[in-house]
Amino acid sequence: MTRLKSFITRYFKVYIGLVLLIWLAFFLSSLFLGVVRFWG
Repeated sequence: MTRLKSFITRYFKVYIGLVLLIWLAFFLSSLFLGVVRFWG
């Protein structure tokens, strides 16, 4: 049971990290497009 719980918490941390990474990439790409559109 404890092994399952640690596995779930580890997987949850990885999932949160991936979501944050994707959100950050989306935010940076949209910001970059906005800057290019502003300067272009």
